[in-house]
Amino acid sequence: MKNYTLLCDESEKQRLRMQATQLYDGPHFLDPFLKKGIKVMDVGCGTGDIARYVANKIKTGQVVAVDRDKDKIDTNVINNGGTKMAHIDYCVGDVYHLAYPDNSFDLTSTRFLLMHLKYPQRAISEMMRVTKPGGFVVAHEGIHNAIWFNPALKHFKIILNAWKCLMKKKGQDHSIGLSLHHVFMRAGLRQPRMQILTHYAQYGDILFDKYIANWKQHIPSFRKKLANKVSNNNFIILENELDALGSDSSLLELTSVAWGRK
Repeated sequence: MKNYTLLCDESEKQRLRMQATQLYDGPHFLDPFLKKGIKVMDVGCGTGDIARYVANKIKTGQVVAVDRDKDKIDTNVINNGGTKMAHIDYCVGDVYHLAYPDNSFDLTSTRFLLMHLKYPQRAISEMMRVTKPGGFVVAHEGIHNAIWFNPALKHFKIILNAWKCLMKKKGQDHSIGLSLHHVFMRAGLRQPRMQILTHYAQYGDILFDKYIANWKQHIPSFRKKLANKVSNNNFIILENELDALGSDSSLLELTSVAWGRK
């Protein structure tokens, strides 16, 4: 993605795979909407882990997984050999111009994509277009204004704020999770609802280690993308801060899920 503010290398793919399956409640935000035999579109499918989860849930249904990155699609096609319970089509596509007719899917969903888009409402409107009447559009997004370490990590905050400024400069909303209800309303979805999810872990929890590993894996992206805005010394200190976390340390992050009917 042209305006993506993180790297697109193999390390980032591994991080995204862990994030998709193990962090922020994984793909379970979709569980209330998954039924056997339905047709689902996963927009911004990335590593394909959520598409494969959905395929296993809906059994004889169909999943169409769309991403703008051809390399990700090619990799997913290769990895799809192990999926036997449902058919998955991986397609290169543009969220603003999905190459499917109106009223094609029972469910269209996306996760951690809208924050990287300049026109998120256009994306939701396009997802609604390909959704059948009575079907659902669902989005899970971050709230990067709602990330707290306790005790506070000074240099984490410095670097995170610089990244948020970069996203804002590109026309992206790093905390779009707070605005999903508004976005869904303006797109014309019926009875949109939004739920705030809390993700808390403390030192000694396996989950805490995974969240810290996730943020550590952000550092190469931050270092490259913010090279002219944050000194390398700040990154060195941040790495030391993360390594020094102890028994009194905890982490709280908020994300949100929104859904609405066409």
